Amino acid sequence: MSMEQDTPIRSTPFEAPDLNPETRRKGPSRLTILLSMAAIALFVIGWFLFTASAVQFDWQPKSTSFAITKGWHYPLGDRLLIRPGTIEIKAFAEGYAPIETTVTIEDVPSQSIQLALEPLPGIVTLSANTAGAEILMDEQRVGVTPLERFDVSAGLHKVRLRHPRFVTGDFEIEVTGRRIEQSFDLNLEPAWAEITVSTTPTAADVAVDDEVLALTPATLPILEGQRRIRFSRPGYKSKEIRLDIERGVAQTLATLKLEPADATLSVTTQPSGASIQINGEYRGQSPLTTSVAPDETLSITAKKAGFDAAERDLSLSPNETRSLALDLTPRLGVLAISVIPRDADILLDGVAAPQLTLGQELLSKPYELTLKKAGYADINQRVTPIAGQTTRLTFELLSVEAAKLAKMPAQIKTHQGGRLQLIEPGEVALGAPRRARGRRSNEIERQVTVTRPFYLGQFEVTNREFLAFDPSHEPGLLGRILLSEGDRPVVNLAWSRAVEFCNWLSQKEQLEPAYSQVNGEWRLTQPVTNGYRLPTESEWALALAAVDENNVKPTFPWGESLPPPPRFANIADESARGAVPYVVEGYDDGYRGPAPVGKFPANRWGLFDLVGNAAEWVNDRYSVAASTAPEMDRTGPETGDLFVIRGSSFLMGRFGELRSAYREFGQEGRQDVGFRLARSIPEDESP
Repeated sequence: MSMEQDTPIRSTPFEAPDLNPETRRKGPSRLTILLSMAAIALFVIGWFLFTASAVQFDWQPKSTSFAITKGWHYPLGDRLLIRPGTIEIKAFAEGYAPIETTVTIEDVPSQSIQLALEPLPGIVTLSANTAGAEILMDEQRVGVTPLERFDVSAGLHKVRLRHPRFVTGDFEIEVTGRRIEQSFDLNLEPAWAEITVSTTPTAADVAVDDEVLALTPATLPILEGQRRIRFSRPGYKSKEIRLDIERGVAQTLATLKLEPADATLSVTTQPSGASIQINGEYRGQSPLTTSVAPDETLSITAKKAGFDAAERDLSLSPNETRSLALDLTPRLGVLAISVIPRDADILLDGVAAPQLTLGQELLSKPYELTLKKAGYADINQRVTPIAGQTTRLTFELLSVEAAKLAKMPAQIKTHQGGRLQLIEPGEVALGAPRRARGRRSNEIERQVTVTRPFYLGQFEVTNREFLAFDPSHEPGLLGRILLSEGDRPVVNLAWSRAVEFCNWLSQKEQLEPAYSQVNGEWRLTQPVTNGYRLPTESEWALALAAVDENNVKPTFPWGESLPPPPRFANIADESARGAVPYVVEGYDDGYRGPAPVGKFPANRWGLFDLVGNAAEWVNDRYSVAASTAPEMDRTGPETGDLFVIRGSSFLMGRFGELRSAYREFGQEGRQDVGFRLARSIPEDESP
């Protein structure tokens, strides 16, 4: 059946149209509205296009997807049209951390904005050719090798591996990130060398720096540096060597032979304190415990002063301990002591032993004998009684002063080779009695005590010695007599030049100079120093020793009459006729002028030429003041322009000039006046 046949026809209600024109003008037509809306849209679009900026987003990585979640935008090719202002963007890419960020669009026609996503950390595994190496990444500790699957930020990283048996290694790794897994295998350089060791016998412990590592034979990885390697085995002596190890340089050491372990021997003696020798080698005093070589014959000897030696032979096994007791037989002798004064104390090894005056039986060994008495110097002497005999010893104590004097060297030397003799203290009478034949008015009698010993030149100072101080000095000629030969006494020099020579010589020998200048004048320093000086007049007269065996002072140093004994001194003799106004009749000393020093006999002090050759400057300033009381250590007046000259010279032949008491004075040099040296002994050394 067709639609036309099945569908019924129904009527439709009719409504007439409104033909009133007023009613039809009430509002705009639909068309008008649509057109208006289109115009507005076109305006808005035009305004948007005119005011929007063309923005291009450059993403890192390029695969980044993004969406603008806040802000008007319109795609235009590969750019977006966006009004100036702030927009919000979400972006993401595989392997990167998503971001939500705010972007400011500037009021410019076009712009490009670069944005980057942060790659996610990589998954890193670090391994090395040794386990347990400490890992520092970018100077921060992160663990030890092997370290598996730990997060590391993308980029270049510094890795340091440290291990006590390897050389510290520094590496760089490039981590991709983005959750990509990477493995890095880092190799360290070994810090050891392989050392092969062996011993005879084998199976000895090998310890390196006290750490036992293996039994011999063995090949050991030993750290570089100087190492102590000790080999030990029960029943044998340990042996230690020091070895310089260079990493990577293998060494094979020569086989070490271990010696059997020592045995232990304990030795006691009766009495104790004996010296013990084993095979002639001193080991100590009894009681003694010492190590000895095993499996060989040992000769043990015990010795003690005053006893016969005891000997024994024996042999010990390795690690054996044995005790040995030895009895010593005493050796006795008698010691008898005599001492002056008889009431002196006698000590033996510090213990009072008065019975020694009668004789005492003692062990034949050294003892320290001490003899002492107040006011006397102690005697300390080592004595040893002789076995089977009586030893008798006699001693005489000296006063403290005499003992100090006895200890002083009898002679000293200058650095030039000149010798000075020790002169003992004593009393001396200066001057001469008023009625003595030949006496001069300046020979004032005075009694002087020289209280301290002193040293006095054995010879007068020679030209050779003085020229070392003053090379320009010229003693000149005396007629046809030559005065400048090196071994003759230096003459023709002022007193002050003699003093300056003394100070120069003191400084050369690092002694304290004896003279200092006060107001432009040389003065003997007080207290007297240990430097060289001129002798005082009292010292010079004491050294002349012009006293006979009966303590009577003769007129001349040799006696009471002229001429002197043959070749006694160099004075004006027959050979000097024509050169001097007076000569000693019938006397010939063999020299017309000055003689080499030391050519004539010395006096009892061992001094030469105090009589004759050159007269001599002494320390004292000249004075004729009388003295009423005995004087001690006289040095003369402190001031004055003239100085004392003592002794005769090779130009003198008259009675008065040759006497012991003869004295002159002067200041400037003279061709027959020289000097000799003196030196004081410091008070703390002087008796």
